[in-house]
Amino acid sequence: MRQDSDMKIRKLEVALGIEWVEIEEANLRILCGCPADVVKHLVRRGLISHTVVDGVRCETGPNAILLSDMMLQRGSFANLEHILGNQIQDSQEA
Repeated sequence: MRQDSDMKIRKLEVALGIEWVEIEEANLRILCGCPADVVKHLVRRGLISHTVVDGVRCETGPNAILLSDMMLQRGSFANLEHILGNQIQDSQEA
């Protein structure tokens, strides 16, 4: 039986206000924060990329998003998760 302390957690600061937490053994990829241009930053860091799964084109990326309780951070909107979904969908249709 595997001990919880054996689980590897990878944490990456993607950009200001954007953190990425990955637990490979649990197939969990958490996007912490969702400001404007988040998709651009994730693509640049290789955290979102095109792939094919069972013959279907798709993109990798987070499978969970942790949003801030605050609507504004440093004068900018903090939670634009609806834009994240739209940007991913638009890139898949292109």
